[in-house]
Amino acid sequence: MVGTPVAFIELAWRSRTKHSKNKAQEIQGAVLPIYDKHQFSAPFMGCILAGVYTSGALVQLRSLGFKVLFFPMDTVVEAFNAVGVDARFDDKTSDDEVDAKLRQWQAVSARRRNKVWAKLVELNQRNVDDFMAYLERAVKRQITAVRITPLHGAAKDCVTVDEAIAFVDGYDETAPTGPLVKYEVLIRYDNGDKIEGEFQDKATTVEFLQAYQTGNWTPAVDSPDDDVE
Repeated sequence: MVGTPVAFIELAWRSRTKHSKNKAQEIQGAVLPIYDKHQFSAPFMGCILAGVYTSGALVQLRSLGFKVLFFPMDTVVEAFNAVGVDARFDDKTSDDEVDAKLRQWQAVSARRRNKVWAKLVELNQRNVDDFMAYLERAVKRQITAVRITPLHGAAKDCVTVDEAIAFVDGYDETAPTGPLVKYEVLIRYDNGDKIEGEFQDKATTVEFLQAYQTGNWTPAVDSPDDDVE
């Protein structure tokens, strides 16, 4: 891998709902560890699925932050029908029938095969547009704000909630601050992404921020003050 990754996109196909949730778990198992390794660049996470998936499997992926482009089986079959190929099959389809379908497809010229993709996109145009819009915003995003919060003072460990409340009630907010505890950094982008980091000293904080230098960063005038979720 060269440079900083901006997107991780997994592709998968299933012909029936059985184990589709397990396939979703395989996808997250493959992508999330890589994402975590590059979390400070907050890359786009997406998956392109085709065939048959349960709503539960799709919800599971979306809940983990994946943008999902899903081509349902019926639209896949209809797309292949555009060039006269019957792509529908199930567990009862014989090997001879599958071979016949493959021969049908192999007989289709390269130029006509493009019609399958064009038809598939047409049948799922809204989903394709939404997915591509998310991807484009992730790739072209710009920093809108960088917030640095130096934290000072010693931590207070309390045994009970009552003790914690008493400490807060009696804390003198006007007292001189103690030694630096850490720097908290929040970087916000114009597509809603945000990157957060905590660092124990000035050197590592500066090193972290230098990774985002572009030489022409300009804060957005209308960037919101509240964190974008």
